[in-house]
Amino acid sequence: MLCQRPNGHSLYRRRIAQLSVSKYGYTTYTSQKYSYSMPKGCQGFVVTKENDGIKLTEKYKSGDAVPAKTPLLIKAAPGAYPIYQTEREAVAPTEGENLLRGEFDAEGKITYGLGNEKNYYYYKLTTQNKANFGFYFGAKDGGPFKMSNT
Repeated sequence: MLCQRPNGHSLYRRRIAQLSVSKYGYTTYTSQKYSYSMPKGCQGFVVTKENDGIKLTEKYKSGDAVPAKTPLLIKAAPGAYPIYQTEREAVAPTEGENLLRGEFDAEGKITYGLGNEKNYYYYKLTTQNKANFGFYFGAKDGGPFKMSNT
């Protein structure tokens, strides 16, 4: 897509991915290489610890620049949303604030915490027996598991 800036210079917006939001209205996403613009109609949340539970905190609204390697829980109406790379400055949430992690190797295997796996649990956002949408272990013991996409 070619966009015209007010100063007359053109800027090529490169599409880097597409979000698929399920019928439940949520998905997860992290861009491994590029900062991106939060798609129109989407809200990006970090997951933080609160007392004995977790809390969702909105950090990115539609159009905000999201830094690479910032895993988010994204809320939107069900459907597909293109993700475009951005050159705008993207500010990451405060260090240590987000409980979500998302690092993958070329084969799609989770790599965050390698060598330190016992200090982490690994979940995926899905349904259990096609009901009860939420976060569930990807492997029985809560350890690393292979994914087909991030």
